[in-house]
Amino acid sequence: GIYAGLSPTLVMGVPNTVMYFTAYDEISGFLKRNVSSGSVDTWVPLVSGSSARFLASSITSPLELIRTRQASLVGQGEAATDLVSEFRTLIRRDGFQSLFRGLAPTLWRDVPFSAIYWYGIERSKASWRSRGMEPTTPMETAGQSLVNGAAAGMIAAACTTPFDVVKTRAMVGRLSSAGDAGVAAAPPDGMLRLMRLVLEEDGVAGLWRGNLARMYKVAPACAIMIACYEVGKMVIR
Repeated sequence: GIYAGLSPTLVMGVPNTVMYFTAYDEISGFLKRNVSSGSVDTWVPLVSGSSARFLASSITSPLELIRTRQASLVGQGEAATDLVSEFRTLIRRDGFQSLFRGLAPTLWRDVPFSAIYWYGIERSKASWRSRGMEPTTPMETAGQSLVNGAAAGMIAAACTTPFDVVKTRAMVGRLSSAGDAGVAAAPPDGMLRLMRLVLEEDGVAGLWRGNLARMYKVAPACAIMIACYEVGKMVIR
């Protein structure tokens, strides 16, 4: 039903989030310690955010593929199979490499999203500090983080919606009027070709289809995640 794809989403969510935040902390910390540059506050979140997302998305790509496939099956009126059965079916039919179908479009969406998101987070935190409003309690940290996360998430979502539209089409493996010609998910030129097909079919507006709904979905998720992350760090320390 409406919860099709929930199992892979839950299985993917925890390791993906742990890897993502841990990688961001480690990469940004390393760069700040070892690179001296006047613009470090600008490019470190961009590099750290994109690198962390590249790592996390690459490792959990098979689960993302299955989540998308299960949701699409229900949308077509078919019954979604369980997680293990879906893995076996894909490997038996198309080989192990098929589990990474759609990875490139996913990276095209998630890597720039993460770079924009973390840049927004770090700039927001710097803005609070410049106003003498650096949080000193978990409650203050949670409040500021919710605002930072929601704003940064909405901006990042709006900027990367075209990649999300094309990623979804690539992973489902079909285009409305292109047949099998649109099933190209791995190489970057395939991603650009899919984007051109969307433009030809639906115009520029087609690349931003579902943008408002995506922003409404992403903003609270980003706000809650960064708030939990920042409060958790404060409590542990």
